[in-house]
Amino acid sequence: MSAPQRPQQPPLIKVKRLDLQHWYYELQSLDSQNYGSWPFAVKGVLVVMAVLLAGLACYLLPISNQLQQIEAEENKQQVLTGTYQSSQAQANQLSTAIEQGQDTQQQLDTLSSLMPSIEGLSLTQQLNELALSSGVLIEDLQLEAEQELDFYHEQPLTLIVSGNYHQIGEFLGRLFALPRLVTWHDFSVKALAANSLQQAKSPSLALTLQIKAYRLKPATFSKTQKEKVASAFYIPEEPKADTTETKANLYQPNAQRSPFSLPNFITPQSPPAAKPDSNRSESLPTQPDKQWHHPLSSFQYRGRITGIGGSYGLIEDADGIVRRVQVGQTLGQDNIKVVEITPTQINFTERLEDLRAGSSENRLALIAPTSPLRNGQ
Repeated sequence: MSAPQRPQQPPLIKVKRLDLQHWYYELQSLDSQNYGSWPFAVKGVLVVMAVLLAGLACYLLPISNQLQQIEAEENKQQVLTGTYQSSQAQANQLSTAIEQGQDTQQQLDTLSSLMPSIEGLSLTQQLNELALSSGVLIEDLQLEAEQELDFYHEQPLTLIVSGNYHQIGEFLGRLFALPRLVTWHDFSVKALAANSLQQAKSPSLALTLQIKAYRLKPATFSKTQKEKVASAFYIPEEPKADTTETKANLYQPNAQRSPFSLPNFITPQSPPAAKPDSNRSESLPTQPDKQWHHPLSSFQYRGRITGIGGSYGLIEDADGIVRRVQVGQTLGQDNIKVVEITPTQINFTERLEDLRAGSSENRLALIAPTSPLRNGQ
């Protein structure tokens, strides 16, 4: 029998050990004067190391700074892009904003023209002339304390007038056609008792109005205040009075329109030409003046007004000029003294001098044209 064969083992591969000392000796043996004789592997390693060192130096010196600048410019680009988008949105709305600004400018200019900065014709004088032209009687006029706001003064007042339906309607139409800003806040209407057959056919009404009048402050606007209102509230320092005939939207009973309808207050209307009140003085005279040198029979009583300084009576002379008087004032060529002022009449005392009987007093009175006392006589 043959002996069993042993399995053949694979041949062993001998791995060369890396001998660092051998490499070190070879590097020392390189001739620095003859680079061409160096081994190819050494040349390759040196070239790769030189390229890496050059690339690292280029990155650390100029390229890194440029990368930072690029990053900063990208951030700046994002900011500028956002600003551009916002500006573009505003530009798309610019035409609408300009139209709104022009409308606001026009409204402010119109309101400023309706609010005088200096007091020309007094409000009480205007109301009295409206009452005379409309045929109503001013029963009472109470002026409250004037309120001072940022750019204007506000004057609240309570007005009580009496007359028939058409007279009150015409008065309201003329009132809200005045060339000044007047706002209406509350009102009440009640019927008055008829004292005659004529009043029974055309009953009298009493109208109570709560209104406010406005006027601008004098030209005290600083540059900061003008910028605050966008330079749209221009106030002339010396506005000229407009004395042209008014074309007010007056009451017309035949046109079947409400007597209490208001005209557009934005459209200024011009007042009728009025005579100046030469008796507009804060301190009323107590001695006879040349303007009162007329007989008492030439005067007419037009009503009473009540203000902060007290109550005043409105008297119209033969020339059509309305003046105001106060209790204790002496007027007329007959040495007449005012002793009492009521909504319907004004009472006087006349001092008579007689050489035989001595001095004596005679009581006189002026009664309003539409007063119930006059109608009852």
